Amino acid sequence: MSTRSELEYYLQDCTPEVVICDPKFYNLLDGIGPKIISYSYEAPLPSKQPQQAKGWSNGDALIVYTSGTTGKPKGVVHSHKSLEASLLSLESAWQWH
Repeated sequence: MSTRSELEYYLQDCTPEVVICDPKFYNLLDGIGPKIISYSYEAPLPSKQPQQAKGWSNGDALIVYTSGTTGKPKGVVHSHKSLEASLLSLESAWQWH
């Protein structure tokens, strides 16, 4: 788990508009960045299957930060297309449905 100062660094570096976090981490993030949305992963899944996204853009989707073992962590940007390719690979390899 990241410390509050590490989270402040990430949020200052990538300047997100919204942060989605587990409710148990809400207080750690409160007051250090943008709008924070609390979401419980234990919540029941929606009964309705989500529609498949159409026309995924190749725009930026998320930033994953490196461990920072040789200096400050660096943000690695993933596009919507790279996430789609990863999900399709996992779907095939792990036979997700």
